[in-house]
Amino acid sequence: MDERNIISHIKELDLLIIKKMMKGKDIKKHPSPTQIKIINYMFEHRSEKIYQKDIENYLKLSRATISDVLKTMEKNGYIKKITCAEDARTNKIVLNDVTLEMYKKVMNEIKQINDVLKYNISEEDMNTFVNVVEQMKENIKNN
Repeated sequence: MDERNIISHIKELDLLIIKKMMKGKDIKKHPSPTQIKIINYMFEHRSEKIYQKDIENYLKLSRATISDVLKTMEKNGYIKKITCAEDARTNKIVLNDVTLEMYKKVMNEIKQINDVLKYNISEEDMNTFVNVVEQMKENIKNN
């Protein structure tokens, strides 16, 4: 096996995936990976009221980090913050219609990259890969 550590392999693959996703795109007009995760969460929970705290808990990131990301998303027109009637200190976060269309395109791009990643890899190897990654996630959580 390669002498580099597992983290190096994972980081290298992550960077290649991000590079592939961003190829030919204006970075200023395309959501960041963190923004995509937030949009995905919001899309999957679109029937619920979503607050900043929900996103913090989902991504396991600090209040300050999420606040900065949400400010950028609002500035770029991806989300709207609506003052909550029950508590004026709290803002409900909603996706804009334009963001919903963009989300569908991004998810299609992700599917295409996923297909590229799986090309020429047997189902057995894919199952092994997924099992190993799941075990690594458990190892990290439990130690």
